[in-house]
Amino acid sequence: MVGRFVTSIHSRVTTSSHFNQQEIEATLHCIAAIQEALDFAKTPPQLAQLFSQDILGRLPSAGHSRMRRTTLGFIGASWLNIPVSAYI
Repeated sequence: MVGRFVTSIHSRVTTSSHFNQQEIEATLHCIAAIQEALDFAKTPPQLAQLFSQDILGRLPSAGHSRMRRTTLGFIGASWLNIPVSAYI
């Protein structure tokens, strides 16, 4: 399931420089909602892609405060307790 969400975000940020930020934000909320149920021993390879320049590197870094707040909250709240080896 995470793979589908990450693939969705990746396709949106790579197809256009003016992607729908609300869709990206909603997808990040979906991933955050299911992250506690994930087995990180079987983490899909798309998770590493989520934290790469391909996705995070293409999200807006200026303006769009709601999108930045969601992204930072997602990173901080959801993934800090995961061993680095799970997503690298």
